This record gives sequence, structure tokens and C-alpha cells, in this order.
Amino acid sequence: MDLLSFARPGFLWGLLGIGLPILIHLLGRRQVRTVPIGTLRFLERAQARAAARWRLRRLLLLLARAAALGCLALLFAGPGCREEGAAAGPATWVLLLDTSPSMAAARGAASCLDRAKEALVAVLDRADPRDRFLLVTTREGDEAPWRRGFTADAAGIRRAVRASEISYGVHRADRALGRALRLLEGTEGGRAVFATDLQASAWGPERVPGAGRVPLRLVDVGLPDAVNVWVERVEEAASGGEAGTVAVRLGTSGTRPGPAARRTVRLRLDDGQAAAAFTSGTEATFRVRPPAGVHAGEVSVEPGGDLALDDRAAFVGRGSGKVRLLLVNGDPRGFEIRDELFFVRRALAPGARLGERFEAREVGAAELSARDFDGVEVALLANPGPVSPAAAARLRERVEAGMGVLVSSGDRWKAGEGAGALAEVLAAPLRDRIAIPPNDPSRKPYEGLDAESLSGPLAPFRDRTAGDLSRVRVWTYWIPEARAPGPLPAQVIGRLDNGAPLLLDRALGRGHTLLLTTTIDRDGADLCLQPAFIPWLERVLLYAAGRLRPRVAPWVAAGAPVAFPYRSEVAVEGPGARRAAWSPGGPAFVPPVPGVYRVREAGSPVDAFAAGIEPAESDLTRLTRAGLDSRLGPESYDAAGGPAGSSRSAAAGRRDLSGRVAAALLAALALEALLSARWPGRRRAGPAEVAP
Repeated sequence: MDLLSFARPGFLWGLLGIGLPILIHLLGRRQVRTVPIGTLRFLERAQARAAARWRLRRLLLLLARAAALGCLALLFAGPGCREEGAAAGPATWVLLLDTSPSMAAARGAASCLDRAKEALVAVLDRADPRDRFLLVTTREGDEAPWRRGFTADAAGIRRAVRASEISYGVHRADRALGRALRLLEGTEGGRAVFATDLQASAWGPERVPGAGRVPLRLVDVGLPDAVNVWVERVEEAASGGEAGTVAVRLGTSGTRPGPAARRTVRLRLDDGQAAAAFTSGTEATFRVRPPAGVHAGEVSVEPGGDLALDDRAAFVGRGSGKVRLLLVNGDPRGFEIRDELFFVRRALAPGARLGERFEAREVGAAELSARDFDGVEVALLANPGPVSPAAAARLRERVEAGMGVLVSSGDRWKAGEGAGALAEVLAAPLRDRIAIPPNDPSRKPYEGLDAESLSGPLAPFRDRTAGDLSRVRVWTYWIPEARAPGPLPAQVIGRLDNGAPLLLDRALGRGHTLLLTTTIDRDGADLCLQPAFIPWLERVLLYAAGRLRPRVAPWVAAGAPVAFPYRSEVAVEGPGARRAAWSPGGPAFVPPVPGVYRVREAGSPVDAFAAGIEPAESDLTRLTRAGLDSRLGPESYDAAGGPAGSSRSAAAGRRDLSGRVAAALLAALALEALLSARWPGRRRAGPAEVAP
């Protein structure tokens, strides 16, 4: 054991106070009193014995008072000493804290992370004031602290330890420990302390570089017999019609004796649907009616085991199988070839190309009701004319919830009358109807389509190999108003040769509404007669249904970078009102916590994805002692905590002696009180000087 060291050596000036009781002792020496008495024969022997006892009592009282003042000064100075095995002089410490999600496992009030914090704070409490520190975590990419170097502010490190929280992303215990050990190489008095739950999935199979070169203290704070159940996978599938299934698979790790537990699995969709299933295995299936387009949900399991973070998992569905399409026929004809939807119906026939992609249902515009839009992903309104206010209100509600709509113009709308209640859903109000005279010798009897103006979902048609739309001829079309009724303007994604809009797109809530300014049959254009009509119709309907927009994978790992495929700036809204902006060419977006993230482009929702915990973090299987020895070497570390570890503190270092000094102070005060007390039946007086 080395010499004493003090955390606050400035208080050692208080030791000068020891001279105060000595001064009082010297100034308060007894004065001789003369007492008249008849004879001295019986007092000479008693006087000698009393004088000896009084000198001893005064000396003990002096020592007790001096010791009390000295202990008080030492207590303020923060006394301590280094234990055996500690480096003489300032030590360099790397405190490595495991902040992976598995550290949230708890049995009782304290989690593994709480116990790890207590262990590292104990190291700081025992450290010498001259020691240097660095706190790092196991999260991959947490490199900033390594560049800053060490700090001598133990109080700041202590606050940082207590403020540490679970972080999401890739956590590799072996890599973090290797970096810590390399940082300490060549450092005199370097020491490493690693507080971890020894989760096996966080350690690679190879030996940690640098193990054995630097003293390492491994503090095991994990649960020795951890058991966990988590939501591992959620898959949504359509099974025809409006029915669908959601299949849930559970993951398990660890076992406890007794019968298999019966678990409750709950499903909740963002449209309000909810269901529950009971299972003793690892699978559960729900029959639901999946909402149209992009939607979100949550699955939970109970009881979930020792780790509560993964008892719930969010997921995103995008509609699988065929696209549910509603056809609204605004001009049915008895002569089929003149019917408004004749060519669309042929393109969607069973066995045809679009028949494999769409599940179509047709209704006449006169019979259209609000209920017809339920469960629909995209609606095609062919020359519908005015519709009932109830149907228009329901259509707007469904589009704002994510449904798409394509409206084609026709002769059922008269100039000046507008579209009635449907006007609020249109991409733009219609103003004037243009009909090119067929026999005017001064001009062409039609307008062509400008292929260079195609954009958005029609951009692939600039290349004629995708479909030659430049051959389209239009002789009847509508001129829309310049401004759309909503806050977001409509975008022209196709124009005629004369610059008039042919197809407009406007975001409305979470959905899109498109307007074709001419007819979809051959009354106003020959688009339906062109070979490119079927790929054009397919692409426009898929775009309106949300099936063509750039997508992120429906599930990503929380804390890991996500590669966005978008070509323009987007806003990301996450759990807890989190908001972030992303621009092409900028850093990758990192979802900080699990949950559902929605992507908006120009204020309109375009995508969504769910972030969750890596399944490997949910597996609480621990690394065995043999596995730890193979990665670190059996003689390269000292283990503490856990069932197999020592009960000693986290690491050798400075021992705080404040408790012992405080005990000595109390003993000195008790002795002083004992020697200064007036005993019953006795008079406190010194020996008298007797004169004859």
C-alpha cells in the first residue's frame, strides 16, 4: 500500500487547528490556591496521588481534542490510498459500457444497464484524483470520444455514466474492446473496465486483438438464466377479395422448468382493426381486411420474458396481391363498342396482362354510392359527370387516407357547370371544352402528345421502347383552371403539342388524384387504340394505387443507416413527433428508435417503413466462460460480478478512507465528551496547594 493521497489537498491546512487545544492547554494550567488547614499529616500522600491522576486526565483530553480536529481536517481533504496492484502515480482508465438493447433486460427494478452504471461509478469513486478517464460504448460507429482523447474530469465522466441510455444500431463487444485495448497500448498505468451482459451474439468468433497486453477487468452484469420471447417476423398477405392474413412468428431463447407457457399475441392496424390469438408455440395467424395502400400496424406478445423492448413490433403493409380497382362508368351504352369503358374492360379481362395485376369491379355512375369506395386501392372514374355529395365526400376521405383516383373527362360535364361535389377531388377544375373541327382546312384536325413533356410516372415513355405515346391524337379535350382547389398545386405530367395539359397529378392527403383532360374511350382521342394504351393504363393505375413510388424496405434495423431511393427532398416523421429532413446526396437517414416512420414529399405521404430491434439483440443467450477464455485468453482478464465472478469491486485502484477517518473522529469526540463530563457526587477540581 502506497502513501496516502487526498482528493482535496487544500483542506490539509486545517491540520494547523491541532495547535488550538495545545494552546488552550498551556494557558489553562492550574493556579495554586491556598486553603487553611490544621495539619498536613493526612494529606501529603493523597495530594501526590491526585496530582498524578489529574495530569493523565488532562493529557488524554488534549490528545482527544487534537485528534478530533485533525480527523475533521482529513475528512474534508478526502483521504485515500492505492491498493496493492494499482499503478503508482496517475492511471489511465477506459470505461467501456455496453449500451446494446439486450442490456435493458431486467428482473425486478434494476436492469442490466443500471447494474453496469453502478459498477463503473464504483470505479470512479475509488480512482485517484490524478487519474485520467474515457467513457465509450459498444455501439458501432461511436468514434467521437476516441478522437477527443482523455479527460481528467472524473465528475463529468460520472455524470456521463449515469446519463447513458440504451442505443440502437450495431453493437459489437469484441470490436469495441479491441479498440479500447489498442488505445491503452504504451500507456503507463493503463487499465480497462468493461461492464457487459456477455450476450453471445455480440461477440465474434475470433480472439480480441490486444487481449492480455493491458489489465482488463470484466464486470458481468447479465442475467445468468435469462428467458425471452419476442416478435421476430410479421408477414401480411392477401387471400382474395377483401380478406387477408397477417402471419406472426415469435422468437424464443432460454427455458424455465415447467409446462409450456401460453402466450397472448395481439394485432392492431392503424385503421382500428384489432384481434388476439393464443398460442403455446411460436406462430400465430390473423384473418383481417388489410387497408388499401400503405398502412401500419403493431403486434405484441405477453408474457414476453426478461427483455421488454422487443415485446412489441411495428410493421408496414403495402397491399399485396392484385390491386383492388373500382371502375365507375359514366356513359354506359347498349352498343358495346361505344361504351365508355369498353377498351378498359378488355384490357382488364381475365387472362389479359392487366387482368393478372388488377381485381376490378364496375359500377355505373348513376348507382355510385359512398360504400363502393370501401376497400378500394384505386378508382377509375370514366366521364362520370356530377356525383352525389355523399359519394364525393367518401371519395375524398378515402383519397386522403391513401387511395388513388384517375378521372377521365367527357361530354357529361358542361362548360360553366363544373363537376359539382366532385370538384374538390379533381386535380384541377375544368374550365373550357375544346373540340377541334374535323374539316377545318386551316389546321390539323387533332393535337399530338409532346413526348418530351412526360414526367413522373410517365417518364419511362420518353423512350419509345416502353410504348410510343407520340402517336396519340386528341381532338376533344378540356382546359383546366390554372390553380387547384387545395393547398398543393397540381403537376402536369403530360402535355399536348400546343402546351395544353393532358394529364395532371395532385397529392391529396396520403393519396393522389389524377385528371385526364380527354376521354378514355375513342370519342375524344385515339389513346385507347394505340399499342401503348395498355402499358400506359397499367402504369398510371399502379402509380395512383401507390405501387410505383420509390420504396424503402418495409422493415429496417433501428440505429442503422437507411438508403433512400428518392430523387427529391423528403421529410421523415417518426415516433414521438420526431421530424427530420433528407436531401439527395446527403448523409443516410438513421432511424433512432423503433417504430413507424412516414416519408412525405412536398407535404404528401409517399412511403412508410418500420424500424425494429435486430433479432440477434433479443437472443439473451450468454457467452460461456470457455467461450470468453477463447476470445480473451484465460489469464488476460479478471472477472467480477455474475454467479461465477468475484464479489470484489470492479477494479483495483484508489481506496477511499473517508469512512475510517469518520469513525476515528466519532471515537475522538466520544472520548473528549467522556473526559470532560462532571460525574455525580464528584467536584471537578485540581489538587490544592496546602499552607500551614
